[in-house]
Amino acid sequence: MSSTETTIALFGATGGTGSEILASALEQGYRVRIMVRTPSKVVPSEHPNLTVLEGDCTGSLETIRETLQGADYVINVVGGPVGIPKDYPVGVYSEFLRVLVGAMKEQSSIKVYLHQSGVLTPHPDGSQPWGMWLLDATFGRY
Repeated sequence: MSSTETTIALFGATGGTGSEILASALEQGYRVRIMVRTPSKVVPSEHPNLTVLEGDCTGSLETIRETLQGADYVINVVGGPVGIPKDYPVGVYSEFLRVLVGAMKEQSSIKVYLHQSGVLTPHPDGSQPWGMWLLDATFGRY
């Protein structure tokens, strides 16, 4: 399957990681479907292979389903920099993942799901987040 026949559903496309993934995927000729809170933040704002859907991780199941429609790959980089307060209540990302995974089970086209977790991202001061401390304690250092 060539990149022009492949569709990526991307969640978190306006963040630092997501915007890099979006730019690279479009440059390589992939079709990309994104769900974003603020469509005006999407760069590029228009592209023939880009479908922009407005929604957020507290949003409707229907918007999530529409984003996943026909996707071969799903990339989830929803979140933000570690240590910066979010506008969402505690547990909203867990609920989003529960809904996303349920919606993905309805799509027979999906081959791969990639998830980035901020729980393993170093803090701005370079210190380890709690997730890395847990991994270190469980599996040891590499």
